[in-house]
Amino acid sequence: MADEVVFQGAVSAGLFPLRPIWHCQGKQERGDAKIALSQAGAVANLFSVETIPFSNPASLARFVAIADKIERDPALLAIPLENMARWIAQGIDAPQRLEQWRTLILAAQTSPNGLARLLEILRDDSEEIRQLKSYSPFAGVLTSRERQKLILESCGFRH
Repeated sequence: MADEVVFQGAVSAGLFPLRPIWHCQGKQERGDAKIALSQAGAVANLFSVETIPFSNPASLARFVAIADKIERDPALLAIPLENMARWIAQGIDAPQRLEQWRTLILAAQTSPNGLARLLEILRDDSEEIRQLKSYSPFAGVLTSRERQKLILESCGFRH
C-alpha cells in the first residue's frame, strides 16, 4: 500500500514517464501503465495508472462507436454500471469520477434527454470531456472485433 502511494505520487509529479502503446500515422496513443514499485524500486505487482488525456482520432472513434451502439441498444448501459460497481467494490482510487459517469448513465436510462446528453458527451472531444473519458467505465460495450476494426481503420499502416 505504501509502495503504491509512493508510485502514484511519482506519476502525479511527472517523475515516471508512461510509454506509448502504438504509433499510427505518426501519433502516439498512450494507455494504462501497469506497474508498481517495491520499497527497493523493483517491480512488485501490477495496477493501473491514469494517463493524461489528449485529442486522438482513434480514441474519439472508439467513443463515437460506443455512443452509436448505445443509441441502438440502450440496455447496454448496464455494462458500465456493472463495471463501476465492481471497481468500487475492489477499492478503485477515484470513485468521484465514476460517480459522474453513474449520474449521467442513470439519467440516460430514465429519460430521452438524459440519453441524448450522454451520447453528446461520448461524441464530444473537448478537453473537459476528454478528462472525464480518461476514467471511462465503458469497457465491454464494444466487442474485441469491433475494437480491432476501429484500430485498423484509424491506423495508417497496412496490417
